Amino acid sequence: MNDLCQLRHFAALAEHQHFARAVAAVHLSQPALSPSIQTLESQLDCTLVDRHSRGVSLTAHGRLVLEHACRLLDSAIELFVADIRELQDAAQLRIEPLRVHQGVLFCRPAHPLLQRRNLHLRDLLDFPLAGTQLPQVVERSLGQASGRAQPLSVQCDNFLVLKRLVADSDVLSMAPWDVIAGEVESGQLALLPLLPQGLHQHSAYGLVSRAGHSLSPAAQAMVTAIRQVDEQTPRAGHAAD
Repeated sequence: MNDLCQLRHFAALAEHQHFARAVAAVHLSQPALSPSIQTLESQLDCTLVDRHSRGVSLTAHGRLVLEHACRLLDSAIELFVADIRELQDAAQLRIEPLRVHQGVLFCRPAHPLLQRRNLHLRDLLDFPLAGTQLPQVVERSLGQASGRAQPLSVQCDNFLVLKRLVADSDVLSMAPWDVIAGEVESGQLALLPLLPQGLHQHSAYGLVSRAGHSLSPAAQAMVTAIRQVDEQTPRAGHAAD
């Protein structure tokens, strides 16, 4: 995502859902628009739109990128926190990585899997997995580990909802340790001592803003507050205690 023009092209295509209408909106030729979208997809290592005879439709990754792109292009926000694995090559963005937080697999305290002494990956496949929108690299790793083209049975971007779902059912989920530390310590949730080998078992969040643009005092105060909270969250090693 190293050119804001590419973001504008993608936003126009997402709005009009058709290459011909999008090129008219951005005053660009169709032979130039298509490579622009393909370059953006290549840089992000994911498919942003599904192409069909009637036009295009956004993929799940496309909807996520569009949300961030619109905020940046419209200057609706100066700063946001996001998983930065798909933004690392964005020359037009200023990215400040936050601390790495250990990822854990969790379930309800009375889950049947907790009764098994030797837990294997195949045991997890008997139960649905819920989680937030996965970065492409995580989705690919989890898909390979589970043998499922779509590893998530339930997708939800609200951790409060996910934690309640897991607490009330046999659904499994993954999260950074600090997200569920309070519920584990209070006995509302429990950890499963297994994550698929090769899976990215940690968070990769960062502060994202536009490169070359100074932050307002309010945004800078927010950065300071986020850094302080990030430093105060439980260390990854606590998950194994």
